[in-house]
Amino acid sequence: ALLLLKVDLALVFGLLAFLLNFIPNVGGVISTLLPMPVVVFDPTKSYMDIVLTFLIPTTVHAIVGNFVEPRVLGDAMELHPIVVLLSLVLWGSLWG
Repeated sequence: ALLLLKVDLALVFGLLAFLLNFIPNVGGVISTLLPMPVVVFDPTKSYMDIVLTFLIPTTVHAIVGNFVEPRVLGDAMELHPIVVLLSLVLWGSLWG
């Protein structure tokens, strides 16, 4: 998405997003916020570019984290996706 919006250092931010997604809960937030200063302070970017730079990764993280991952994990372990999601919520709240 950052390449389509022609954000400077888009590949670097993509690599960092890949690495940061291994950190539960905060990795997605950090990887979404990292390119924001580059986009906000770029005089060639419009307000819509700034909004899309925030909304696209946030939406992707929400869909993948709440729908795709529980489905894939549930299929791999032969569990219902809701059981996987509730398990992630329970253990995430207990262990961080």
